[in-house]
Amino acid sequence: MAIIDEDNCTGCQVCIPFCPVDCIEPVPHEKYNIVIPPVQVRYNECIGCSICARVCTKLTWDAIRMVPLEEFEDRFPEVEITNTFTPEVQEAAD
Repeated sequence: MAIIDEDNCTGCQVCIPFCPVDCIEPVPHEKYNIVIPPVQVRYNECIGCSICARVCTKLTWDAIRMVPLEEFEDRFPEVEITNTFTPEVQEAAD
């Protein structure tokens, strides 16, 4: 599962077009009263492919990290995960 460090994210949005399920978006301006807000992941749509994390690391600032689904569910039990890769697809992506 992709987790964005909002304090480290520059808001460049370079990750957004690379997301195959379009689950990354700018944080609403109501939360941050700044010109370029960071981005956020809609966790219930994220498939954990890690493309955004790789793009962020290579092209920009390294503000996205991947955590195993089990760890994510322990940290955020209120979030219902509905999209996931099958183990075979995840293995091929790695």
